[in-house]
Amino acid sequence: MSTDKNKAVVRQFIKMLGNGNTDLIDELLAPEYMNLSMGVTNRAGFKAVISGLKASMPARDFEIVDLVAEGDSVVFRGNMNVTLANGKKVLGPRYHLLPSR
Repeated sequence: MSTDKNKAVVRQFIKMLGNGNTDLIDELLAPEYMNLSMGVTNRAGFKAVISGLKASMPARDFEIVDLVAEGDSVVFRGNMNVTLANGKKVLGPRYHLLPSR
């Protein structure tokens, strides 16, 4: 995939984190997807995590400030604005390296 297509996938992924549309996960993540930072979580497990976020963080907004791509990797720099189930607001910068293979 080109770096522009990789960045487009990451944009969709960040949007999905905000709106919680788990139907997009199969389209956005590779069939062999594993998230080692959450244990060994595959696409089905990641859908469960996103569903849990909807309950624990009913209002979520992720603002993309920069996307930088090189080869198969995209770096995301942005801001997170969420409201927790108890009403507490959490704001802060986020930086992530997202491999797109």
